[in-house]
Amino acid sequence: MIYNNLIALLAVVLLLSTSSVPEASRFSLTETSFMFFLKGFLFFLFNTWLFRRSVRHMAGYLKAEQKGVMLAIACLATDIFFLDIKYFLSDLPFVDSLPVLCQIGGLGIYFAYLLTMWLVAQRSYARVTGLYAKTTAFLSTNLKINLALLLPWITLSLLADGLLLIKYPPLQKILATEIGNGIVFFIFFLILMAGFPVIMVRLWECTPLPEGSAREAIKTFCRDQKVKYREICLWPLFGGRMLTAGVLGIIGRFRYLLITPSLLQALSPEEVQAVMAHETGHVKRFHLPLYLFVLTGLIPLLSFVTVPGELFFLWQPETFLQIAELFGNDLGKLMTFITVMSLVALVVLYVRFLFGYFMRNFERQADVYSYHAIGYIAPLVRVFEKIALLSGNTRDEPSWHHFGIGQRVDFLLKCQNKPQTARQHDVKVHISLVIYGLFLLSGIFFMIHPPNVTALDSTNKEQALVFLEWQARNEPENYIWHQSLGDLQIEVKNEAAALVSYERALALAPEDGLLLNNIAWLLVTAENVTLRDLERGLELARRAVQALERGFVLDTLATALWMNGNKEEALALEMRAMEMDPDQEEYYREQMERFLVPPGEQPDR
Repeated sequence: MIYNNLIALLAVVLLLSTSSVPEASRFSLTETSFMFFLKGFLFFLFNTWLFRRSVRHMAGYLKAEQKGVMLAIACLATDIFFLDIKYFLSDLPFVDSLPVLCQIGGLGIYFAYLLTMWLVAQRSYARVTGLYAKTTAFLSTNLKINLALLLPWITLSLLADGLLLIKYPPLQKILATEIGNGIVFFIFFLILMAGFPVIMVRLWECTPLPEGSAREAIKTFCRDQKVKYREICLWPLFGGRMLTAGVLGIIGRFRYLLITPSLLQALSPEEVQAVMAHETGHVKRFHLPLYLFVLTGLIPLLSFVTVPGELFFLWQPETFLQIAELFGNDLGKLMTFITVMSLVALVVLYVRFLFGYFMRNFERQADVYSYHAIGYIAPLVRVFEKIALLSGNTRDEPSWHHFGIGQRVDFLLKCQNKPQTARQHDVKVHISLVIYGLFLLSGIFFMIHPPNVTALDSTNKEQALVFLEWQARNEPENYIWHQSLGDLQIEVKNEAAALVSYERALALAPEDGLLLNNIAWLLVTAENVTLRDLERGLELARRAVQALERGFVLDTLATALWMNGNKEEALALEMRAMEMDPDQEEYYREQMERFLVPPGEQPDR
């Protein structure tokens, strides 16, 4: 359950932190509020139907909750991309100084969906577990479980915004560089990881395991295995009815060994020792820091997250533009939507499959460690069989982060009968980590030197033409689209179409210097001589210089003068252009040499 919640929260954080605040909302506050609450009511009805179905055991309850969580994420995505909820959240107090408050406001909306789901689910939970807690206590417990997982992100995000407010020059100088910024936050991340378990056990309302045979067995085992810990705790997950255990914390003095009351009651002291041997196996095999190592692979992957949107536009421009209508013809918002949803999908798939692969195999290593530490497999096998039975006969159910219980028992039996099996598994894990390390290094390399995935020049231009033509049709009063379309039509050697686009743009912006320059150049240098109009080209070139006196604009006027037979003035203008733009001195000198002879059929640019 914890792992599924973690994936969901990662998706939510990515939705909120990578989506931008729109400049305006498509709907008024009243309209947005109406649609928001209507959607919330439909969410309530769906969850009512979902949890009224026959949920006979805890596994069924968790599956229903998982579906509700997925719908909550979909609702939040709808709020962000279709209701422009971040536009309204940006009006919250202090958001200008601390932008993360906008994201925290979005988290509040997500948790409102979850609270609605848990409110509906409480009756099913009570029926499954036999625990009839007060509604406020039930909601509070679920809320704390999820908030604890978000603490690192909230803390680091507040820190990032807060540091920018500190007007201390040495600090700002460090934060201004990528390396310095990374070092500062890496240090704070390490500090946070050390103190995080202390906060977690308090939010989860964990209490020290009372003195007795179970606690003594765990203490003795940890002492023999030289495993340091801060406390052995009872973990009241889902009212203590979950059958699980865990280890929390990388550093010994901040490490906690956790076990739920229900699991503790179901096991003998020897079986409790086998469970804790499994958890300490994670410590001895360095699985906790290895989890962080595997998660770092997300960093280079995320640098390529815009690729799906770019490829979608390049290869399916018509479909792209049709979908854009759902976003109010806002192509930027559509590209952001594709980027963010690709990012969310990437993270979910990465955690679910690659991270899940290592989790399953690390669990298997921990099982083997328990077997070797105890000396025989019987106690851990009995634990697995009890968990399967008490969880609703889940022995053969697969798990993305653990192997199925039946698979784990079979593997232990195989290790007992063939000792080399455990060594072979270790080799498999080590080779996998090496391959992953090489993958990570190559990902970092490509992050630093990214391949140009859109370097298909001819394809790019064709698709860009489709895009600009569509924009010019949908925003005919925006001269920029017509001008940009004309520029691109020049590049693809369609001078007649470019002249039409330029004329449309000029009618909308008759004093734009760059536009005047471009159309003047076309009128005096067109390869298609039937399009040339030397007198009008000269007139427009003079107007261009009046609006925008730059080296390249003076060059256009000089060329127009030369084409109209005024060599001396053309040479003088090229001299002025060279003084104004010395970086292009060689080009201007070539132009001056050309101007020394009468113009041919077509001057070269």
